[in-house]
Amino acid sequence: IGSAVDCLVTAEGDREEAFNKEFIVADIDRIPDKTRQVVDTMVEREIRWEDTNAIAEILDEIGFYPNWKLNTRISKITEGDAGRYYYHRNLAKESGKRILSSGMYDTVLRCVKNLESNELTNHLLWGKLPDHQERFFQLQFTTIIGGVDYKIMCDMIIVDHKKKSIHIYDLKTSSKESYEFKQSYIEWGYHIQSWLYRIVLKDFLCFYPEYDGYSVDEFSFIVASKSNNTPLVYDDKSEISHIKPWLRNPLDIGQEIFDSY
Repeated sequence: IGSAVDCLVTAEGDREEAFNKEFIVADIDRIPDKTRQVVDTMVEREIRWEDTNAIAEILDEIGFYPNWKLNTRISKITEGDAGRYYYHRNLAKESGKRILSSGMYDTVLRCVKNLESNELTNHLLWGKLPDHQERFFQLQFTTIIGGVDYKIMCDMIIVDHKKKSIHIYDLKTSSKESYEFKQSYIEWGYHIQSWLYRIVLKDFLCFYPEYDGYSVDEFSFIVASKSNNTPLVYDDKSEISHIKPWLRNPLDIGQEIFDSY
C-alpha cells in the first residue's frame, strides 16, 4: 500500500500511467488465505490446473482439507475467484508487477485523496513554488563514506536557492493514527533514515561546485494514515543521537553491515 501511495503521489508525469506500470488491481479480497497460498505456490512452480498430481502435492504440503477426497479438495480451491486470482498472479509474474486487492486499492486512493485535500500537504507536494525554489521527486543519490557504499532514494526534495538550503521529504503510509507517528518513528528507527539521508546527500553535493555552501539540515516525514483522514508533517531537524545516546549512529550500523559481508 505504501509503495502504491508513493507511486500515485511522487511519480513524474501521468501518475495513473506510472501506477499501471507497477501494479495490477484484482478483486481478490474474498479468497481464503489457504486458497491464496495454494494458488501462489502453483504460480511459483508453474503448475496448471490440469496437473492434479502436482496440485495434490501442494495441498498435502499446506494441509488443505487433508481428510477430503482429491477431487473435492481441488473443487474447493476453484470456488469463487481463485481462477481469476490465478490469472492475475501469472500476469503479475510475467510483467513484474505487484497485485493490489480492490480493498487495498481503495485504501490507497483514500490516502492520496487525504493528501490532496489537506491544505498543508497539497501545497508541499503540488503547490506552486516561488521562483527561487525547485521541487524534485524520486531522486537517487549514491556516495562512499568510510569505504562503505550508500544509496538513498528521496521521495521529494525542495531546493531553496535563496537560502541555499535543501529540505528532504519522505512519504510514509502508516497503519496507526497520523498523530501517533512519533511511536512509529522510534519503533521502526526512522531516525536512521533521516540522519543517513542528510549525510549522504551532503557528501554527494561536495562533488558539485554549484551547490557549494548549501545546507542539508531539514528532513520531514509526510504521513498518510490508513486509520484517519488527516495527514501529518513530522519535522525532524535534529541529530537524534546527540539527544538520545541509545539511538546509534547510522554510519556505525552501515560499517557493521559492510564488514559482515
